[in-house]
Amino acid sequence: MGVNAKETKGRESVSVNVISYNGSELVPSRKDIIEESRYRLIINGEYEDTMTCSPWEVKEAVIGYLFMKEYIGEASDVKSWRESADGMEIHVWVSAHISPYGPGNQKFLSAIESDTRLSVKEVLHLSRKLEEKSGLFHRTGGVHCAAFARGSVFLSYKEDVSRHVAVDKVVGDCLLRGISMEGGILVFSGRVPAEILQKVASMGCPVIIAKSAPTACSCQMAQRLGVTLIGFARDQRFNIYTHPERIYQ
Repeated sequence: MGVNAKETKGRESVSVNVISYNGSELVPSRKDIIEESRYRLIINGEYEDTMTCSPWEVKEAVIGYLFMKEYIGEASDVKSWRESADGMEIHVWVSAHISPYGPGNQKFLSAIESDTRLSVKEVLHLSRKLEEKSGLFHRTGGVHCAAFARGSVFLSYKEDVSRHVAVDKVVGDCLLRGISMEGGILVFSGRVPAEILQKVASMGCPVIIAKSAPTACSCQMAQRLGVTLIGFARDQRFNIYTHPERIYQ
């Protein structure tokens, strides 16, 4: 397929001089901060959007974005990929878009039916595993983390300064590696607004396990779309907001 172009490269973080208050005095120190870049996305010759994200695994981010916007249904729908000389503009040519509502629109979603079930122990294990893998977050505090899992296994794990792009990178990675997302689990470090819940349903995942809070709108959407929404999954606790029948003691 046409996405064998070089991966856009970038540093994960840079070290800067700061003044820190240590509880008793102001002292000079050095801290790691996360890198961030902006990419102009050109689809079939027309400007679509400017993507702000971390400057690594940009290909996965763009493929995930295209899937979520229904420009593509699978990775092979990307026919050509070219980056500008400075790497800040990405030109993608895709097959005829698949959305019945016009290119670039979000998917019209129907309720997910799945026999996926998790024990309390498995939920806590997946939440803890995400925390253990997020070394870049612990070093910088500047990224969100997302993972796609089946059972207790992470099949894809990605990080980004944007919580939306972290999920898009997981989606793009799964598409590029031929990993089916139907019936899987998204494990996520951030809040769950409606846009994140919509991505989960677009992936076909019946369960999301998040470290932070959902919104009222995302809970309503999760209930309607058949998604088990778990929030505040930290330490030995979590809340099940919708479809608790998938979780057992």
